[in-house]
Amino acid sequence: MAKDLLLRLLEQESPEEVIPEEEPETEQDVKSKAVLSALVKRVGRRLLKYRPGLEITVSYKDQSEYTYKLAKKVGVWTGYPMFKPELTPSEILSVGVWGGKKFNDSFREFPREWFLSALATNKLSVLRPIKNINEFKVFEYPGLEDWRDTDEDAPKDPEDPRGWLQWYMRFYLGRRISNIDRRQINRWVAFNKRFKQMIESSCKEKDIKCKPKIKQAMLSWAIDSRKL
Repeated sequence: MAKDLLLRLLEQESPEEVIPEEEPETEQDVKSKAVLSALVKRVGRRLLKYRPGLEITVSYKDQSEYTYKLAKKVGVWTGYPMFKPELTPSEILSVGVWGGKKFNDSFREFPREWFLSALATNKLSVLRPIKNINEFKVFEYPGLEDWRDTDEDAPKDPEDPRGWLQWYMRFYLGRRISNIDRRQINRWVAFNKRFKQMIESSCKEKDIKCKPKIKQAMLSWAIDSRKL
């Protein structure tokens, strides 16, 4: 009798069925860093997969069904000796720029290592930009994400609607569009010269409280303003 009673009680208290969370349908549906990390690991390409000939197709709200092909090896641009960025795209994301939000929907396009590294240093935000994620704990100076030296009124390049950093990420991986590449590199040279001179003439060395918004924007232009 006791054994039968125990069996009946066990049947009544069977555990509830565990219903797994639905996988996000789009990057915009990601609501937590844990889900983002799992999605990056599942669908993101490893860096070693980025080789000349790889064709990449992406679709964002600001750039629908865009396709490009890699023409060069990752991190190699011997034809542009004047272009000497101080940070790689992975380092830029991991140091904290644009509140951690601007490129966290791009893990299908760019190497998974870039995003996993930024997640490991808590430099990506899922729902909204957060200024404390940024290296200098402030938002970038307005307008510097796509700063232009002499053609301020020119439209943004349709190839890279999110500005210079998006171009740099794609260029770093090996995409080549000669007229755009020359223009963006010339912009970097002018930006680097102008704002380094501004910081060096206005701030004491490594004074993090001097012009932090400009220094924060410089990071997203691959200039390591932490050393200035």
